[in-house]
Order: sequence, then C-alpha cells, then structure tokens
Amino acid sequence: MQFYGEFAHYYDRLMEDVDYSAWADHIDNLIKQSGAKGKSILELGCGTGSVTTGLVRLGYEVTGVDISEDMLCEAQKKLEDEKLRALLLCSDMRNLDFEALSPDIVVCACDGFNYITDEDELLKLFGDIYAALPYGGVLVFDLSSYYKLSNILGDNTFTLTEDDIAYIWENYYEPDAETVEMEITFFAKTNGLYKRFEEYHVQKAYKNDKIKSMLGAGGFKEIKALGDFGMSDAAEKSERVFFTALK
Repeated sequence: MQFYGEFAHYYDRLMEDVDYSAWADHIDNLIKQSGAKGKSILELGCGTGSVTTGLVRLGYEVTGVDISEDMLCEAQKKLEDEKLRALLLCSDMRNLDFEALSPDIVVCACDGFNYITDEDELLKLFGDIYAALPYGGVLVFDLSSYYKLSNILGDNTFTLTEDDIAYIWENYYEPDAETVEMEITFFAKTNGLYKRFEEYHVQKAYKNDKIKSMLGAGGFKEIKALGDFGMSDAAEKSERVFFTALK
C-alpha cells in the first residue's frame, strides 16, 4: 500500500467541496488574533498546496514541506497555474532543520500532526518548532479531534461511487493505542478501464488537554484550543480543533 502516492493525483478532485480559501483565511485570522508579527510561514504537511496558495494570496512568504513527492508535484502545478510563488521542500517534518529555515510562524493544517502517532516524537517536534521561532512567533495547527477519530471515523466504513472514481474506506479504531488505521481502496477510470490502488494511513486521536500539556512542555505559552472554524473553546463534540501557541 502507498502513502499519498497515486492518491495525490486524485486528492483535489475528492476534496473539491472543501473551502481551502476559507481555511487559509481562518489561519490568517488566528495568526492576527495571536499578535504574532512577520510574514514568513513554514507550512508543515502542505499536501497539494491548497492552503499554501491561500496563504500566499494573503501576502505571506510560504515554505511548504511535505513527505510526499507526488503531493508536492500537485502543489507546484497549482502554484504555477495561479502564478504564485512558494518554496516547496520534500522532507519528513520530524527530521527538518527548523532553525535553518527561521520562520516567523509555523502552520500545520488538515490533520498533519495526527499522523505523528508517537507522543515522544510529537513532543520533540513541538520543542524543535519552539526553538526555531522568534519570541512572539506562533504555532498554528489543527487536528481531527479525539471525538471525530474515535466516534465518527471509528470502526466505520465509507464509500464513494462516481462515474470515473470510486473508493471503499475502511477504518479500524484501536482504543489502547488511540489510533485509527485507515485502509482505502480506489478504483480510478483511465482509458475506459478502472485501475485499482490502495492507501494505508494511521492517525492518532489526541485529547485537547494532552496537546496543551505537550505544547507547554515544549515551552509554549498562551495556548488555545478552538472548536471547528470558530473562535470559541473547543467543545466535547467538536470535530476539528485549531490550536494556537505563542513563544
């Protein structure tokens, strides 16, 4: 099975209902609300660059990082099509030289940190980001919530059938590890025939208090956990939680 391999070429098609411009606007609002200064953003897990392009349009200087070359190829095409510029780097965020990049702001959208399933690795990552930020810098990221991963995705199966693409998405929740294993089988139509390929993903369900504690241990202050795309504290059944943390 792959990890954002061939799936990268269909990702935007399957996510076409998501308003990524509004997502970038919300991140911009959170940055401004935090009082952070500067325009240099390091975006971790930038994927196909949908949030990246939104942030560039808002006037930020963005460096996007992703572990998948295929996703970055799609991001580069998007930037070129929209005549926008951003630096794209292929790297595992856990191995990145953050201080060499010296960002004013670090952003990770759309579940990026859910993929860090080892708590020690996430704690180290928070510490590395803290060390690289200037005083007054901010980390902004969002997670699929503990509630969403454990109850909505949980042990459920989802399907999609369209003329040129279909998938079967099977989830398996491990309560002891607090992780969801996702097995997705795709059927994509090419030259009149359907090609089958598979993706395997694992995401960790983090409770908000755990993330706040880890951010605090990493040195961050003024830590907030906001529900969905609002400016109020996350509720028990919020499906997406946006965190902001200041240095």
